[in-house]
Amino acid sequence: MEARWFIDAFEQKQHMNPTLLQLAKLDFNMVQSIYQKEVGKLARWWAVDLGLNKINFARDRLVEHYFWCCGLAFEPKFESFREMGTKIICLITHIDDVYDVYGSLEELELLTDFAERWDITGIDKLPDMIKTILLAMYNTTNEIGYWTMKEKGFNIIPYLRKEWAKLCKAYLTEAKWYHKGYKPRFEEYLDNAVISIGALFLLFCSYFLTAEKITMEALDYIDKLPTIMHCSSLIVRLSNDLGTSMYELARGHNLKAVQCYMNERGVLEEVGRQHMSDIVHKTWKTMNEAMVGDYPFSEPFLSASPNGARIAQFFYHYGDGHGAPGSETKGHLMPLLLQPIPVIS
Repeated sequence: MEARWFIDAFEQKQHMNPTLLQLAKLDFNMVQSIYQKEVGKLARWWAVDLGLNKINFARDRLVEHYFWCCGLAFEPKFESFREMGTKIICLITHIDDVYDVYGSLEELELLTDFAERWDITGIDKLPDMIKTILLAMYNTTNEIGYWTMKEKGFNIIPYLRKEWAKLCKAYLTEAKWYHKGYKPRFEEYLDNAVISIGALFLLFCSYFLTAEKITMEALDYIDKLPTIMHCSSLIVRLSNDLGTSMYELARGHNLKAVQCYMNERGVLEEVGRQHMSDIVHKTWKTMNEAMVGDYPFSEPFLSASPNGARIAQFFYHYGDGHGAPGSETKGHLMPLLLQPIPVIS
């Protein structure tokens, strides 16, 4: 986004270097052509190999998910992360919608049990729609595990299983709140919602899919949820809630951060929304300070945390740019992924 903005702004300058401008345009278009090939490959996987775009109750957001992964690691050499990270986030969104709008509480408890045990024996107890999504999650995760073993000599599947189990348990907690009519306290909501937003899972993927060498030390450190990851996920969650609360409440979702704070403190929505914005501002300061810490990992994973927060604020700045994307999101994605910059020969 910044590159395209700078190119457009540079072109308007009176004393610009035309050779440098042409080079910038060519570079941008070359990277964009790589993205287009990656999106095409993912579209075939999503619509042909899996066919999950036909599930009508779930959000079909392949391009948005791909762009989210571009925001975490944009360099051409990180194609594997963008491909597999997009697959993970597509499945996260579909599973989220199973818990939010489709499955009964009994079915959701079964689904969570399958995810925790990583065993699909008895899967026929689930409805076909849920069964299809569960199998897609199971098979895709194992494929990613196979790739990681082949390319990096590390069995990542036990860690992926753990991430799926944590995510599904967080979804189940929210489903139980909804079915029981329970209104969680603000801190109680946030503790669970930082996990259920799915950002921590994607950040975890950004480590093992971009690191030159996966180490147990780094994995153990990441598992303890360092400050930079927690801050990033908190910003993603609150940005999501600020942008989507009215839309998601209409779909039958749980109360979001604003509503939980309003109920607990007895304040108006305007006050609640301002409090969330204040938390986001303070969290950015905390994350910026934490970026200079001593960690058992390096780039690009280190920058993935602030990048994840940035991309969230991009999507939710004008409302629900992910759950119900409108003209603002499409207006950004078109020039970045589909429209090359004209180059004068």
